[in-house]
Amino acid sequence: MASIAVEGVTKVYANRVTALSDLSFVARDGELLVLVGPSGCGKTTTLRLIAGLDRPSRGVIRLGENDVTRVAPRDRNIAMVFQHHVLYPHMSVYRNMAFGQWLRSPGLLSRLLGWFRGGMDVRADGPAGDALGRVGQTAEMLGVESLLDRRPHELSGGERQRVALGRALVRRPAAFLLDEPLASLDAARRVDLARELKQLHRQLSTATVLVTHDQSEALSLGDRIAVMNDGAIQQIGPPMVIHDRPRNRFVAGFIGTPPMNFWEGEFSEHGEQIELSFAGHRMVLPARWRPVLEASGQRRVTIGVRPQDVALGHAAKDAVAAAVGGCVTSVEPLGSGDCVHVQLIGRSGPVVAARTNRGGGWQVGDRVNVEFDVSRLHVFDVETGENIARYGWPGAAGPGE
Repeated sequence: MASIAVEGVTKVYANRVTALSDLSFVARDGELLVLVGPSGCGKTTTLRLIAGLDRPSRGVIRLGENDVTRVAPRDRNIAMVFQHHVLYPHMSVYRNMAFGQWLRSPGLLSRLLGWFRGGMDVRADGPAGDALGRVGQTAEMLGVESLLDRRPHELSGGERQRVALGRALVRRPAAFLLDEPLASLDAARRVDLARELKQLHRQLSTATVLVTHDQSEALSLGDRIAVMNDGAIQQIGPPMVIHDRPRNRFVAGFIGTPPMNFWEGEFSEHGEQIELSFAGHRMVLPARWRPVLEASGQRRVTIGVRPQDVALGHAAKDAVAAAVGGCVTSVEPLGSGDCVHVQLIGRSGPVVAARTNRGGGWQVGDRVNVEFDVSRLHVFDVETGENIARYGWPGAAGPGE
């Protein structure tokens, strides 16, 4: 097994469109690294370059210690599973899973003749010997051992995706590439297959790069996630580091459900007090925020707070909370809770989303007090979008990655 390293890779197409710009990251041996970002950010292009289906304009791609930038795809020992499960419609599940490894084993010409004459028994190891014996083991691992005689048109979408995944696993490659393997499944099957995929990765312990645009999927699957935008990585690290300490406003807004609240604000100092003003409201911040603000030199900033750090209807209980008045404009049931949108009272007051417990009883038109846990506020530079308070919260862990 081996790591996957992308070093300073840039991809510019003939029409002068830059798909990737100086991209660098490492998927460690045994790690599941998730590339997440909006459509068109360069995720699939990155996978194609690693697989060898396309070549970078600049930069190096390594598999372990080997430079594979100019190596043909078939010689890279990398298996790729595509978003749309492309299976041979005339072959059984067994033959679909076995075919790739069967072609790679010695004595290809004689076996091809036997194959086309129908000489390969789906219940035997076949002419490729032990290599094809992996099919039964892999099929059992994926729960498709009872489907080996069937053709693709006799399978459900989830079963077809398992077969496509099994075809890659049979090869026992040095690394895996997964391009949105769950995107075409319904919600229930996505949850089931995502859980199985994570368990499977633990068993195989192979470097894996998975692409998705679903940030919830990225948070639940990845050992680390890399958030991409405009052909560049915005931040890479463990899921909860990305969620709790986003490097910039883009990461903060893209990761998290419901998305983070943002509004423009301004800091001021009144003696020993630090005040934050926004949309006609003022909040007093604890003195421990002073080093963060002094180090940043900022006054006019963008403030961010996650909906789960907003509480409704209760007076401030301690020094890390501040309350303002508001009116409920909508309530969205989320199953495990509700997302309540509140317009803050005042001239053109902003709408703030709060994540509440299920069945909180909030109704449109209710007058509420809105509390912000100011120890969890994010402060972004207005011009660069960088998170000024990323490591400045009381009790925050170290920088990590």
